Amino acid sequence: MRHSITVALTTCGIILGSLVSVAHSADSKVNCNSPGANGKIGTVLSRLDPAAANIVHVSGSCHENVVIQGFERLSLIAMPGAVIADASGGALAVVEILYSQVMVQGFTIQGGSNGLLCHHLSSCLFTADTVEDTVPYTGINAGITIDGSDAELTNIVVRNVADAGIALWGAKAVASNVSVNGVKNVNPFPGGTGVIMSASSLRNGPITIQYADGTGLQALHGTVLDISALSVTDNGMRGSGFPNGVSIADGSVGNFGQLTVQRNQGAGILAQGGSNINIYGANGIISNNTGPGIFLQWGARLIHFANTTVTNNQFGLYATDVSLAVFGGGTFTQNTITDISCDGPPPALVLGIGSVVFGSTDCPPPPLAPAKVH
Repeated sequence: MRHSITVALTTCGIILGSLVSVAHSADSKVNCNSPGANGKIGTVLSRLDPAAANIVHVSGSCHENVVIQGFERLSLIAMPGAVIADASGGALAVVEILYSQVMVQGFTIQGGSNGLLCHHLSSCLFTADTVEDTVPYTGINAGITIDGSDAELTNIVVRNVADAGIALWGAKAVASNVSVNGVKNVNPFPGGTGVIMSASSLRNGPITIQYADGTGLQALHGTVLDISALSVTDNGMRGSGFPNGVSIADGSVGNFGQLTVQRNQGAGILAQGGSNINIYGANGIISNNTGPGIFLQWGARLIHFANTTVTNNQFGLYATDVSLAVFGGGTFTQNTITDISCDGPPPALVLGIGSVVFGSTDCPPPPLAPAKVH
């Protein structure tokens, strides 16, 4: 699979707007349990006009690798129990979409190097799909890969997959009610990451990530996250390198509302390399991670922190290398070494420390504002 980082030319709004009109189209039907001309998805697609609006209803257990190329408005809709299973021995994606606008609804997708692959300037709407049991192959694989395209993921389950649960490369995605559960560490990179993103954007939520061998959620190379509800738990126990619950790096931005980050190997949240994080939700919890609850490194900034409890980690907050933390509230308590720690040289800067509840700190007092000259 090619991993170019390109700029998608469409938006997720176009996906919905263009596919709604499919409701006025004639249907095609595929029954994968029956032999004949209508027994394969690929065969039926080859008879359609890619420029027209098309609906294809699929039933049965389909054993094939489906390639969708150049379709302007295509909907693949599963009848109850419909399955598309890999027929390539793990060499190919089960469903590959390129240069197309496509909806895939209600399927169980099994095996393949990728379960769903949306790339080459496509717009993809995945709804009520389950992707499972992908296998390692050449390159970086994932349950769902969005590469240089736009996607909307709604009511999606990704489970027991290899390398990564969901991968975004130069992509824009909206995700609602998405669960990633069980990602195997096969290659050193991405090392069994739950959700990995590079030069991408991901918004909405809720998103749940658990039992990934590596880092739960990793954002690289200027990725922007705006997630209203995120749960990242029990990740990193068999990952390569230094896994964490959430890792924000390379000038990326993470905006998080309701936040649960618990029982991960390494830091609960690691921000480094000039990245910014903003935690604004209510009743959040960052706890029982083996490293710091929040680790700020190499000029990272915690722009706002409020209404979240950080407890039972190695440190509550560990800030170093001219990193900056600004508090608007919250609680740091019962962390093993120190609740709020500043390391150097040069030292980190922690502001608004009086607005949080904490048990211990080794940070120097913040500098006073310069006196006004009259």
